[in-house]
Formats: sequence, structure tokens, C-alpha cells
Amino acid sequence: MDFRDVQIVKLYDRAVPEGHPDHIPADLAHHFLLALCTRPGTGVCFKDRGWYPRGLEASSAQDEEDPQTQRGGKVYNKILANILRKLKINEDLRQQELALKILAACPELSSGCVNLQFDVSDIKMTLLVAQVLG
Repeated sequence: MDFRDVQIVKLYDRAVPEGHPDHIPADLAHHFLLALCTRPGTGVCFKDRGWYPRGLEASSAQDEEDPQTQRGGKVYNKILANILRKLKINEDLRQQELALKILAACPELSSGCVNLQFDVSDIKMTLLVAQVLG
């Protein structure tokens, strides 16, 4: 199964109620993703080794070609790393909350924060990231 293109994240763009006034697709998707992505051992949030990547097990020729292995180990939560890349954390507080809770639940992904679209001039966001990382 290929999780590089996470479609459910696109539901964050649908912020208008559909049918029932309480059924806002963005809110429903947000709560679903919070349940699925922020509890280690549940859903797609796998338990990791904290700040340290997965240990290098018996290496094979395929592992030697894998860039993630060459950088110090494999990542347990590849699906969540892809979800983090798709989130528009500077545009939507729900997506910001999801990103911060994913990082709190999966510290191994914190090193990838530099690649995310955090606006360092945003004091609130900087403080929230510092709180999670630190």
C-alpha cells in the first residue's frame, strides 16, 4: 500500500457544513486523524525509540541503497512522516494541532521538522515546536 499521497488530508479544505450543521468534513477528518495518528501503538502511529532511529539490523544490499538507512537508521513512522509533509500548518490551526501531536507522539520524526513549513517568524508556532521538542 502506498501512503505517499494521503488523500484524507485534503478534507481539511472542506470547512463548510454538509447536510447536518454539525457535520463539517474538516472537523471530522481532524478528529479521525488525531485518533489514528497520535497514539503510539494504535492506528498508523507505531512505537518508536524516541529521538533515536530504528537500529540497523542485518543489512542487505537493498538497505545499503536506502537513503534513510544511510542517514542513521530507518524510520518506524513513514506514514506519519508523509502526513506531516502534506499538512498546511501555517494556514489551519487544526492541522497545526495534528502536526504537534504527531511530533509529541513520535519523537523520531522531530528531526524532520526542519523540512516542514514552520514559519520561524511566527512566535506562537516557534514556542509550540520548542515545547514539543524540548
